[in-house]
Amino acid sequence: MLDFPTTDHPLIAAASDPENAAVWKRLHDEYHGPLLKLCHRSGLSPDESEEVAHQVLIKLSQRLAKAAFNWEATSLRGWLSEMSNRAIFEVHRQCRRNELTAHVRAAVQEWLPPALAPEMDGGNREQLEAHLWSVCLARVRHTVRPLQWQIFEAYALHENTAAEVARRFNTTGFNVRVVRHRLVARIRKEWAQLASCPLPEPEA
Repeated sequence: MLDFPTTDHPLIAAASDPENAAVWKRLHDEYHGPLLKLCHRSGLSPDESEEVAHQVLIKLSQRLAKAAFNWEATSLRGWLSEMSNRAIFEVHRQCRRNELTAHVRAAVQEWLPPALAPEMDGGNREQLEAHLWSVCLARVRHTVRPLQWQIFEAYALHENTAAEVARRFNTTGFNVRVVRHRLVARIRKEWAQLASCPLPEPEA
């Protein structure tokens, strides 16, 4: 979920007029920063983050121009989170540098429950989940120190032994296992939050 201030309902109501430049400047000032922050911690470059933030704010303008939000059914924060996650996912899907190797997919699959219906075509389901895992891993990586992630990556994702990783990073085997345990817990928590939002449809 995006880290936004409490929704200003009168401001949102006034934003139903896309020509109201003063209102839209206020909305941009409030929501642009949190959108960029979410994109950055999801592994996007500065240019990609700016593009996603722009897309989401344009969608917000279009949505508010159609009809008022049903605040009982959704929240602006929830809607923006859903739109942002979809746009971020699409960047990961299109950018091959974010693709997970088969080896990493197999490791992550052991920790996380499936998020998609089992009756979905197997290839599409696996591809979609792998891109979602890529977003999830990027968000967790952003929250930890580089050394912790390097230890985790070497031990948990590339299956080096704890002793090998400990020697490489001048630590103990016990610490290597602790890092793995903590980061797997964070990955599971991030995955639960990501999977709780409506998921993008797989490509036909």
